[in-house]
Amino acid sequence: MNNYSVVNLLDTYSIKRLFDIFENEAKEVRLVGGCIRDALLGKETKDIDVAAKMQPDEIIRILDKHKIQYENFAYKYGSIIAIIEDQKFQITTLREDINQMGRHTNIIFTNDWKKDAERRDFTINAMYLSSEGTIKDYFNGRRDIAESKLQFIGNIDERIQEDYLRIFRYYRFLGIFEKPQLINGYDVVIVTSDYYFPFPDYDESVKNAVELLDLVNLKSFRNRYPGEISGGERQRIAIIRGVINKPAIVFADEPTGNLDNDNSIIIIKLLNDLKDNFNISFVIATHDKHITKFSKKSFYITNGKIKHKQ
Repeated sequence: MNNYSVVNLLDTYSIKRLFDIFENEAKEVRLVGGCIRDALLGKETKDIDVAAKMQPDEIIRILDKHKIQYENFAYKYGSIIAIIEDQKFQITTLREDINQMGRHTNIIFTNDWKKDAERRDFTINAMYLSSEGTIKDYFNGRRDIAESKLQFIGNIDERIQEDYLRIFRYYRFLGIFEKPQLINGYDVVIVTSDYYFPFPDYDESVKNAVELLDLVNLKSFRNRYPGEISGGERQRIAIIRGVINKPAIVFADEPTGNLDNDNSIIIIKLLNDLKDNFNISFVIATHDKHITKFSKKSFYITNGKIKHKQ
């Protein structure tokens, strides 16, 4: 764990600029989710989500007024991506999700911060941070971080039935804690879920893991905790975890998103090596144009429309 903190987060120039833009228009916005979670864990993040107490059209009006570049392909969900000082902010109107089925949901905009928090998956991802440094924590996320616990908001069974991908998110976020404290009963609900995928043979998985660690020159890191390795090393290990059972296809979301240029190149090379050596196909969602140089096919989304570029 490094010395990054909420103070450092709020002291970032692009974030100060974000707050100034909206507060000068007498509009309330707060940072939300992963950036606060990571700051409380002492980690820096480049993914900044923002909750806004205003309609999407009002967000766009203010961004236009201040000549801020933005993307609105997720407009129907109340989300606008603003680019301020080369930092992307996903600004989303407070909302309730209803009749959710997987990634698809109907929404109702609201002015209630707690109702917005209720739609989020885990307590540690449902905290809101104001420009003055006040944290709104409706479900004791700070306590769960201090206790290294990952807890669903609401009933775990119902939340998984809404979106089975929360099973994967559950295991992903367990990895942010060096020594996670498991909550009684969660394993039973997940394993008995209709969407649960049984784990493969343990010994075979360990064998594959050691082979892959050796591939990326991290074999000696086998028994280390996340806090004992760098961000780039953690990202390589995260990719290894995704391919440990030699799947035919892997979906990756911003694999180089939080990395500097040197580590990004290492990750791109690793993905290429895995593709060639283990015949694994990667489907990657990214803003990193360097990745497209190594891909067989590239698709671009512009203003909500998909364009193909060979």
